[in-house]
Amino acid sequence: MLNVVVFYAGLIGLLVYSLRCGGRPERWIAGILGPSAIVDTMMVNAGRGVFVAREPGILLLDVVTLTAVTVVALRAERIWPMILTAFLLVGVELQIGVWLAPVIQRQVYKLAHAYSAYPVMLILLIGIVRHRNRTRDVPERDWTVF
Repeated sequence: MLNVVVFYAGLIGLLVYSLRCGGRPERWIAGILGPSAIVDTMMVNAGRGVFVAREPGILLLDVVTLTAVTVVALRAERIWPMILTAFLLVGVELQIGVWLAPVIQRQVYKLAHAYSAYPVMLILLIGIVRHRNRTRDVPERDWTVF
């Protein structure tokens, strides 16, 4: 339970920090990750326990989150959203591993999926800090021209 409290405290802090100091890509990605985490928690609490059986709703949510962040990453004039997208792809791959794994090994995938969210938050934090530091002197372009 402490893990969930720490995660949401960090996520709320990132949302506020992205609104105050981030550019549009940072805000968009924070705006995607926040609702995704809330819906994920609601799905886990509404179910009979995560990864006890195959969870198509959580897999679909992870794929939708990955797709939305990928769209932002392709348009953003930053490199960190691509790295963040790679970590979200790992989360989707872990979901597929859960679907294919024997029942005994599902706990490993559950823990790996749960802890894969922390690098995503760290990358977002780095992106916000770098944007804030770069824009102190010169404005930075948020989106690519393509």
